[in-house]
Amino acid sequence: LIDKYNDGMEGAVLVGNIPVAWVKMDDSFPGQSHFPCDYFYMDLDGTWQDLWVGYPSGGNLGTDGIYDTFSGSLNPEIYTGRIKTDNLDDLGDPIEMLNDYIKRTHEWRMNGGSDTLTALCYVDDAWAVSGESYRSAMQLLYPNTILVNDYSATNGDDYIDNRLPDTYVWISPFVHSSPTVHYWEQGSYTTWDEIVPANPQAHFYNLFACSNSRFTRKCMGSIYAFATSTGLASIGSTKTGSMLRFLQFYNPMGQGSSIGEAFMSWWDYIANGGLTSYEQSWHLGMVLLGDPTLVPAMHLLGIDEQSGEDHVTTSLTVAQNPCQSSMLVLTFGEAEYGTVELYDTAGRIVASGTLVNSSCTLSLSSIGTGYYVARVKAGELSAQTSVVVIK
Repeated sequence: LIDKYNDGMEGAVLVGNIPVAWVKMDDSFPGQSHFPCDYFYMDLDGTWQDLWVGYPSGGNLGTDGIYDTFSGSLNPEIYTGRIKTDNLDDLGDPIEMLNDYIKRTHEWRMNGGSDTLTALCYVDDAWAVSGESYRSAMQLLYPNTILVNDYSATNGDDYIDNRLPDTYVWISPFVHSSPTVHYWEQGSYTTWDEIVPANPQAHFYNLFACSNSRFTRKCMGSIYAFATSTGLASIGSTKTGSMLRFLQFYNPMGQGSSIGEAFMSWWDYIANGGLTSYEQSWHLGMVLLGDPTLVPAMHLLGIDEQSGEDHVTTSLTVAQNPCQSSMLVLTFGEAEYGTVELYDTAGRIVASGTLVNSSCTLSLSSIGTGYYVARVKAGELSAQTSVVVIK
């Protein structure tokens, strides 16, 4: 990988039984962890060492083939995604599952998914008070994000019967979990064998669910991505912990980045200045299961994909974002004349104007504080960006 990176490689797809880097650590929260760590493949110039037999707190110097000490530059150089189906044989033939998955990635690139492009932020009781901030981050990618965080609303029956079969393009459950179970605080749990029969319609998942993506065994992260008829990718952790700082993950995708590029951007933010013990404990288990080159917003933004090349022919920016009384939109590329529309988080147009000579000013006098999406349309060209309004 280092040689390929030096030749210009930006990312890697790990298909099949690629060797796994294992880590042991004393967590900064109570407990210890022994887990598979794909971040090893993203960090090409950091120093990963095996200096202890067992956990470092045991004080037994030596080697046991498991990484336990990290130093040097720990920022990512590349993004990775792992595609592994051989441990999902309880749900079908792994080879057929892999072939079907590849067909789905091609279909996404050509035609996209649900026309609604609605996402679901499904927050169980332990994190319910933070639900609005989680949704705000997701809206940088999908402005129409539904939040469910009432204590009585999040439970296994509702999740299986009503949420998974609905036409969400992206689902983010926030729930205590193991590799094969979501432990909702109200009502019944959700187990791995309920997922496929529920006929999920979502394409992408961000699993704030401890150990739910432990890909070295049968796990729900792999089931969501590879065993369902619509799954394309899931983000989650192989250990206790999960993603935090969601803005740094969703914002790049809202601008047209691939899910792998966004994952790398998030990691770059987290690892800036080194990884604290707390950050290692929370995040070193994070893994992307699926094709990292997929672009979740490509059909929302009007991005074309041909022969692996980027065919975006226009882009826009908002001067002085966050905005207050007005918003100046500037476009770059081929879109010089067209329309500019501002959408609220429910997908409603709250302001619009005409693009002339690549510029448009919208009045925000009747618009309240919040997150919005500005979209420019010029013939067959379109682009969008997130906007914050502060009054």
